[in-house]
Amino acid sequence: NHYLACVWYWISQATPSDLPSWSQEFLAKKGIDDLGMSYLTSLHWSLTQFTPASMEVYPQNFQERFFNVVVIIMALVIFSSFVSSITSAMTHIRNINAKRVKRDSEIRRYFQE
Repeated sequence: NHYLACVWYWISQATPSDLPSWSQEFLAKKGIDDLGMSYLTSLHWSLTQFTPASMEVYPQNFQERFFNVVVIIMALVIFSSFVSSITSAMTHIRNINAKRVKRDSEIRRYFQE
């Protein structure tokens, strides 16, 4: 998320001054020129792209919007892969448990005969 935050901040700083950017709308209008606050705001934005959290910072121009969409698609793919790996692990555990139950059942049936 650090790299996403840095790119998000860089895009806002690379935006021509005649176009709006999130840093102009959120930071400059509030008189915030601290680099630490800018980084934390960018990091906060990048974290909200991967979680259901919300934030008052949002894209103000085409470049920011495009980057935002790319990040959201990337987050969707990463999250889907994460859910898929958890599902796969749970299925594997269930299969192991089913084999154990079947083996235990066969042993009980053998001793009952």
